[in-house]
Amino acid sequence: MGDRAQPPGISQRPRPGATRCPYCHDVCEADPDACACAACLSRHHRACWDEAGRCGSCQAGARLELAAPPAEADPRGYAAAVDAWLRLAAVYNAVLALATVALLGGRLLSPAVLIQVLVGAFLANLCFLAGPGAEIALRRLNLPLVAAASRWVLFPLGLLFALALALVSCASLPTPD
Repeated sequence: MGDRAQPPGISQRPRPGATRCPYCHDVCEADPDACACAACLSRHHRACWDEAGRCGSCQAGARLELAAPPAEADPRGYAAAVDAWLRLAAVYNAVLALATVALLGGRLLSPAVLIQVLVGAFLANLCFLAGPGAEIALRRLNLPLVAAASRWVLFPLGLLFALALALVSCASLPTPD
C-alpha cells in the first residue's frame, strides 16, 4: 500500500482502533513515547515506528511528533502575584472585620452604623487594590524581586493604615442614647 491522495473536502480521521499500535498491536497511549502517522494518523509506539521505519498501517514514511511543552504562560508572574494578593485580601478583611466588631460591638445592629461600616469596608478594599496594582506595575517594569518584596512592605503598611482609619471611624460614630 502506498501513500493515497486524500480527495478534496474530506478530512482525515484516525482509523478505528487507533489506540492500538498497528505494528505490535499493543495499546498505545498518547504520550512522549508515541507518535502518529502523518498520512492516516494511526498511533504507534516510537520504538515500533523506528523498527519498521514507516507506518504499520498505511506504510507512509512521515510521522507526527508531540509538540514540545508550551513555554511558561506567565513569565512575569502576574498570576502568582494576583493569587498571593487574593490570599492576603482574606487576611486583610478578616482583621478589619474583627477589629470593627471589637470596637463597635452591639452598635453594629444600628442600620445607620451598619451602612457606614459597609461603606468604609468598600473604601478599604478599594485602597487595598493599590497593593496588587503596584506589584504588577513593578513586574511589568521587569523588577520581579522588587515587586515580590513590595508585597511584604505594602501589605502591613496598608493594613495598619486601614486599622487606624477604622479606629478613627469607629470612634467618630455616634454613641447610642
